[in-house]
Parts: sequence; C-alpha cells; structure tokens
Amino acid sequence: LGISLRIVKNPINSGKGYTIRNGMLQAIGEIAMFTDADLSTPITELDRLIAPIITREKEIVFGSRALPESQIATHQPTIREMAGRVFNQLMKLLTGLPYQDTQCGFKAFHRSQTSWIFEKQKIFGFAFDVEVLFIAQKHGLRCLELPIIWADVAGTKVSMFKGLLAFLELILIRWHYLLGHYTPSNEAVSTTAVNNR
Repeated sequence: LGISLRIVKNPINSGKGYTIRNGMLQAIGEIAMFTDADLSTPITELDRLIAPIITREKEIVFGSRALPESQIATHQPTIREMAGRVFNQLMKLLTGLPYQDTQCGFKAFHRSQTSWIFEKQKIFGFAFDVEVLFIAQKHGLRCLELPIIWADVAGTKVSMFKGLLAFLELILIRWHYLLGHYTPSNEAVSTTAVNNR
C-alpha cells in the first residue's frame, strides 16, 4: 500500500494526552490526525475529516457525536451520556468554547499551523482535547466541529474517577490561560497569520 509506519514509544504511561502530544510533535505530514484505537468512528470517515484542511478552509477539524446530523449506531450507557452532558456544560462555562462535543477521539490538524499548540499543552488527562481546542480558539485558528458516524465499543471505557479528574483539569486550563502559558512564539503567530490570508 506504500504506507510508511513509525512506532513512537513513551518511557512511562503518562496518560492519553501525553501520548497524543508526543505523536503530534513527531508527525511529519502536512496533516496530522488521531483516532481511538477501538475505531468507534470508522476510518471511512477520514476523507470527510481532512477535506476542509486540504482545501485550506480550516486548520482543525474534529468529529462530534452531539450534532443533529451525527449518526450514533450504539449509544453509551445512560449514566455516561449524562456525565458527558454535565462535563460539556461545565466546559462551556469555564472556557467559552461553543462546541457540543470536544471529547470524540477523531481529530485532524494542519500540522505546520498547529504543532505549536501541542508544545504549549499542559493537560495530559481526559480534558486534553478541551485544552487543545481552547488554545486554538484563543489564537484565531479556524476549527470545524463535524458530525460523524460513531458507535460505543464495549470494554473501552474511561473510568468514572478519571472523568471526575477532568473537571479539575478544566479549572487548570483556565488557570494556565490566565498565567499566559498558552502564548505562542512570534514565529508560530507569523506563520498562522500568513497562511490565513
């Protein structure tokens, strides 16, 4: 198939957010993306995900399970869906992000314009997606929330304890922002500005 693979190892288990950050910083293609290993979103959705980046309409495109056009083949257990809604409302309150679903593990990035975001990433737990999108919005990157096909897969659940930690991570995101930890380098700002003209 002509596909080149490279395995990136983490020295210790530091969380999903750390693993994603490590992979994104070592990516070399024009578009970098990540997806959940259980393929809860079928890989056939990939073309739709990256199309707005290829046409340079957006810098970031991410799948959403919560839009009216989204197709959910198998729902999560009711309590998890309820917890997700509570998390999303708190996320909107603390970050000002308008999105309906930040936690779907199906996201693509124009690498040259967004790699600096992962250099600034501080959150390595459940809420790392929120942090990445928050940084992008604060610096004017164009993001698209895309309705997708999705199905819950048994045995691939985030523990409720980690879910509770995510609420604390939302507060930490706000704290890092107020302290100026998400300010990009002048080079990153210049590159984004030029490419958005």
